[in-house]
Amino acid sequence: MNKPFETTRVRLVDETTWRYRGWEVAGDSMITWMFRPSTVAILSFGAFIHPIEMDSGWTRTQVAIAITIVCYVAMLILPLQGYLVDKFGPRKVILPCIPLFSVSIGMTYFIPPIPAVYYVAWLVTPTLAIGLFAGFHLRAASSRLDREFGMVFGVTNAGIGLGSAFLPLVLSSMINPHGWRFAYTTPAVTISLITFPVALLLILKIPNVKSEKFSTNLLANLTFNGIAETLQFMIPSGASLLLRIVKTALAVHKIPLLIHAGVSREHAAVA
Repeated sequence: MNKPFETTRVRLVDETTWRYRGWEVAGDSMITWMFRPSTVAILSFGAFIHPIEMDSGWTRTQVAIAITIVCYVAMLILPLQGYLVDKFGPRKVILPCIPLFSVSIGMTYFIPPIPAVYYVAWLVTPTLAIGLFAGFHLRAASSRLDREFGMVFGVTNAGIGLGSAFLPLVLSSMINPHGWRFAYTTPAVTISLITFPVALLLILKIPNVKSEKFSTNLLANLTFNGIAETLQFMIPSGASLLLRIVKTALAVHKIPLLIHAGVSREHAAVA
């Protein structure tokens, strides 16, 4: 085992006051996380499984394979996202992805009851949203905060909780009167009207970390393999993997399971 790596940082500002601008960045990140791919395309998908079953005549397994596709695509493109943001900067990667993701979600309105087309659509959606996954938001949220990492990550991640609680309720209330296709236009419009301007403000607030805030000499003598052998890497990574497997499986299938048990769609969404 390698020794835990150390990071040397020099704090230049007071982060303890809520008036500090770094908390604005954290708040903006929280709002954008409410409408990120994981909340719109994955955690809210449970509200659509039963309606898509009824509309298409497919089995639940056929419908739910879409989430498997989204999760695998997200896993594969996350390293590419980090590379693109480092190479081209957040503005050139994040901002174009927001309207592309919005359009891809809105286009589900036109998906025909053809499994191949349905699966391709859910392959394209997370690919177009490559700039909207977790890496950028965490980098942005931590860019102005040095000591308060735990709090800023908590504030940012609260967006996932808010989005996954709020969106299924809204979408479920729209499915009964308007159908599942129309319901998907709601997050598409919201992403364009809310997420884009907030993300634009967020990007403008990201400082030049090295020159403005602190200097860092991080992992100077360690390779990735060396880092991966440390307990500081293995324990959080393993826990995160187990948590996400259980969370995704339960969250996606909870609503259709409750509907199958006789619970109304609205009450299932509340649960």
